[in-house]
Amino acid sequence: MKNNFFVKIFLGGGIFLALGALIVWYLGIFFRATPPAPVLTRESFDWQEQEHVWSLYIDAVGLDKGYDELVRAYQDQTYFVNQHNIAHVIGILLYKRLGIAGVAKCRSNFGLGCYHSFFTEAVRASGPDIVPTLNEACNKLGADGFAVGCEHGIGHAVVVYAGFERSDLLRALALCDRGQPSLPVSGCVAGAYMEYNFRQIMSIESEGRAGGIRPFDPQYPNDPCDTLPDRFQESCYYSQPEWWGEVLDHDYRRVGELCGRVPDRWQARCFAGTGRAVGQYLQPKADRVGELCWEMPMDAGRISCALSAGRLYADDPATASELPILCTDLAARGAVEVVQKLCGVSL
Repeated sequence: MKNNFFVKIFLGGGIFLALGALIVWYLGIFFRATPPAPVLTRESFDWQEQEHVWSLYIDAVGLDKGYDELVRAYQDQTYFVNQHNIAHVIGILLYKRLGIAGVAKCRSNFGLGCYHSFFTEAVRASGPDIVPTLNEACNKLGADGFAVGCEHGIGHAVVVYAGFERSDLLRALALCDRGQPSLPVSGCVAGAYMEYNFRQIMSIESEGRAGGIRPFDPQYPNDPCDTLPDRFQESCYYSQPEWWGEVLDHDYRRVGELCGRVPDRWQARCFAGTGRAVGQYLQPKADRVGELCWEMPMDAGRISCALSAGRLYADDPATASELPILCTDLAARGAVEVVQKLCGVSL
């Protein structure tokens, strides 16, 4: 009798523990299968925590669904920096799960952040000799826009690997050339200048304790462009206005004045880079593009600025609907050539 009694207690306890474990397991699956809440303020984005919670969620629901939910959770985020940060998180998770093949899963939204961190992880893991292989992976994406955005991410990665001194920038640009010579003002070199100027990945990964935008010295406003080998200057002067805009509190009159003082052969590129910077600053709205581009000190600069900004809106399906507003404003300013090129309207 005693033996039967203890057997019953043992079996009952075992069943109870098994049921408890099953309940805990189901609860774990339930909570992991619930998309993590988006971070709503600049200050509360915890890099490691977000990587952890989204990794658990992706484990529960699968990579593709997890990525879809991540985009949905952040698509209406007030702070672009948080959108960009979370794109960095998915880039890391893609590389850790799929290796180089994961680049095909990266998406270009949220400021190309997925590519930035994806390639940073790849170069950290394998060293700079992997850069040509990474370029090949980008070229396999096919569409020009995706390939350029992909190569842009490699530029961020090689600067993080090489460092942030002037000599380090030259090493990073040489690594861009090793992979495949970039387009004149985009691709790998553009990503390299952006990381050199803004220290984005360093700042994000240190949660603001390191990095931060490169300081501006009014005595040397063209630094580092005017000290680089000639083959890198065109792309540098195209990228420089984005940095000027940030350090000068988006005073595009001053940015235009600085463009007007660069070497004559690079002025058109500088004004075009200003237009891109203006568009990035104002997106998704385009109603002030004309106002800011008309701060440029000469007609050619205004036209170049407006055309470059307009193409930025036209190339993004999310902002293409703003083109009629932009063209109406530019038409009122007499920018006939720009309106014809952007909107196909003859005035």
